Amino acid sequence: MPWELTANRSSESRPAPPRAVAQGGTKPVTHTTVVGWDGSENAQTALAWACDRSPSDRIVLVHARGDSDPGAGHNRLYEQAESVRETHPGLRITCEELPGEASQVLADMTGLGTLVVLGAARSGSTSTATLPMAVVERAHGPVAVIPALRDGSRTGVAVWFDGTPMSRSALSFAAGEAAGAGEPLTIIDVRRPLADAPAVHGGHEENGDQDPAQWRVLHDALVTAHVTHPGLAVRRMAAKGGLASALLEASRTARLVVTGSSTEDSRAGADLDPAGRALRELSGCAVVVVPEA
Repeated sequence: MPWELTANRSSESRPAPPRAVAQGGTKPVTHTTVVGWDGSENAQTALAWACDRSPSDRIVLVHARGDSDPGAGHNRLYEQAESVRETHPGLRITCEELPGEASQVLADMTGLGTLVVLGAARSGSTSTATLPMAVVERAHGPVAVIPALRDGSRTGVAVWFDGTPMSRSALSFAAGEAAGAGEPLTIIDVRRPLADAPAVHGGHEENGDQDPAQWRVLHDALVTAHVTHPGLAVRRMAAKGGLASALLEASRTARLVVTGSSTEDSRAGADLDPAGRALRELSGCAVVVVPEA
């Protein structure tokens, strides 16, 4: 299958990504995976993760050239595309070298049906002022950030949930990722507990520390996930120690952590939004940040 290289197409002329359609839980609900490419080792790790995640997706390898002359990175992109074709025969891969600042170029490519994949910030960085965070702040669709060292022993998908529309979007995406990989889904429940609330049976486990109305929000989201992805294994983990400790606990064994992009109007009680906290602290785990649908 031939690959393509487009050097001068602007982000404004790019057609909208196709809409995602759930496929009965058999694959993640994206059609296109965009990988931010700068030739670094972290970018190579991100590309490898993208190729392994969903071989049926079309992969677009994107280099934002800033103000450089067109064509400056053609050969490197060409070589990388050929290398991917050799290791993943039949994989559909295209390349684009686009003008503009990297975070804006990549954010413009986000949207429904598209996953943007980036390498994590350089080791030792504690600032949220990084390319991944800059893309997340501007994104209109899910963004994956991949650690420099991938641990093949990890399994399962964990998702942060507080009952807000943004966390429901994250749960929907996480369920598709878990079902597509044939892995269990862990819900990190960070809704404010109510000690006096009666026990409510939501169909998955007894939950005596939540307002029944709050519990129904999660129950309804789980019903939707099970209808869309039959056979999906789900467990709930109450974040009684706070968002930070819950994210760290889940990330010790999970292959992927999924979170919303903000705590606005959230009950998480965190001093940093879940996306920022995850990108700063989950150095050994891949993270996907999903904005509100």
